[in-house]
Amino acid sequence: AVWLDGRKRQRDGSTLCFAKTNGNKGFGKDIEIGQKTCQCCRTDIFVDNLQKVHVAYRDIINDSIRDIVHLSSPDNGVSFTESTRISEDNWVIFGCPHTGPSMTNSENGLSFFWFTSGGTDGVYTTNLAKNSNAFSKRQLINAHARHPQAITLKDGTTVLTWDETFKTEAGFINKIGIQFKSLDGIERTKYVTTEKEDCDHAVLVETNDNNVILSWTQRTIEDEVSQVYETLI
Repeated sequence: AVWLDGRKRQRDGSTLCFAKTNGNKGFGKDIEIGQKTCQCCRTDIFVDNLQKVHVAYRDIINDSIRDIVHLSSPDNGVSFTESTRISEDNWVIFGCPHTGPSMTNSENGLSFFWFTSGGTDGVYTTNLAKNSNAFSKRQLINAHARHPQAITLKDGTTVLTWDETFKTEAGFINKIGIQFKSLDGIERTKYVTTEKEDCDHAVLVETNDNNVILSWTQRTIEDEVSQVYETLI
């Protein structure tokens, strides 16, 4: 597990902590693996096909740049590499954008998805090939999306979800989009919510029968009640 920790309040930003379980004895002592992270952006932890532990989070660089960085552990969390930017977006923002990265297996290694306003706004992706320390050049997926979350299905299909801003007669709302990309490169995109609701922060999980459960936070426009919804895709 990784989390943003506020015990060392003398620091700007949060501390990134890591801990792991020891059989049925619960979690052991936590360790610091990041010392000056963006205060609120969701972190991500992922174990790849080679059993290497990967962590991604939004860092605070040179006091004002808030870009996504990556570090990994080849020994099941005993030690971690130094953090490396997955893309030099150079997004200068004096505050937390509340949108963190997501990682998942890809055909050639590990794929990353994140939001930035460093350059053109939007959700981007990059790839870290197996046994490589070099990230591919970032690619823009959607210029109106935020809060990406991704998983890879057993057949190699990459599933990506996000919330996307749309202008309506009542104002601006967010809809939940989901994209399936198969190994042969075919992409299918659909939206699972309507313009009658304002939705964000979707998450994904694969079921045992190769379906996808999608869950998100939704507020109705009329009464502004906020609830968690889910659907099977």
